[in-house]
Amino acid sequence: MRGDQAIEELFVLAADVGLENVELIIAPRDLRFKDRQGLPTAPAWIGNLYDEIQTALDKFPPLLSNSRATGLAD
Repeated sequence: MRGDQAIEELFVLAADVGLENVELIIAPRDLRFKDRQGLPTAPAWIGNLYDEIQTALDKFPPLLSNSRATGLAD
């Protein structure tokens, strides 16, 4: 699922469980499955941002394969 329908379902889910129970991570890809190859390397602070995203994602176990988690082929 992608786009507007997916984000609308997330908004409803967040409202149902309460915002205090929601942690949102916006990432260019799931860095638990793929490295940073091909991602932008500029501006200079982007590496630190990817480090923060990686740390946040590492708290969650991978429940699905990359293709099932992202809807994209590996």
